[in-house]
Amino acid sequence: MQSRLSQTGRNSTKESSYLRNALHAGRLLWNRARTVIDPVTGTEVWRARPEEVLVETPLPHLRIIPEDL
Repeated sequence: MQSRLSQTGRNSTKESSYLRNALHAGRLLWNRARTVIDPVTGTEVWRARPEEVLVETPLPHLRIIPEDL
């Protein structure tokens, strides 16, 4: 599907981001990141959590992308 979308001349980066978005596929991912304070700058920094601690909730009523993609 991605190659077909690219052939249409539309913004394929935006369209491929829809394909990678779990919510568009009917899944809600929890616990993906944590925020820590950088001790040097004092700003908040986003840190990804390991995949094994992700919590996935199926939401089939929100699916806008077919499962076979």
